[in-house]
Amino acid sequence: MAIAKSIGSNAVVAVGTDPRAFTTQVARQYLGRGNSDASFTSALPALLITNTHPEKLTKDSVRLIVPLRDAENRFGGWQQFFDLLSSFVKGESKEFLEKFEKKENLFDAANKIVNLKPGMFGISLNVNELYDRWRKKHA
Repeated sequence: MAIAKSIGSNAVVAVGTDPRAFTTQVARQYLGRGNSDASFTSALPALLITNTHPEKLTKDSVRLIVPLRDAENRFGGWQQFFDLLSSFVKGESKEFLEKFEKKENLFDAANKIVNLKPGMFGISLNVNELYDRWRKKHA
């Protein structure tokens, strides 16, 4: 409730009394049919940030799902998370969104720089390609 209060009079925080039904209903309404499946529920608990009433959705309506699982680590603490969230929804800062932009990890960077191809008897193994395939499979 403190989030809604800090945002102002145009904010709504909705919580359902039946978490499973509420989650499914919200996902269907904002994300469309078929988006309340296991891939969506695996991101829970999460916040849905939008700029549109559920009955007035358009293709241009904002729909941002914010998984809370790693929010504390990603933002450096809950206070920072809520401060940036509040600034974002008030239109004061985009720093909240920037925290979700894909960051290249150390292994991806090293994979682009170091080309490992150990070989024997004219046959070599492209370790970089193996890593790429493993990373994509586990993404």
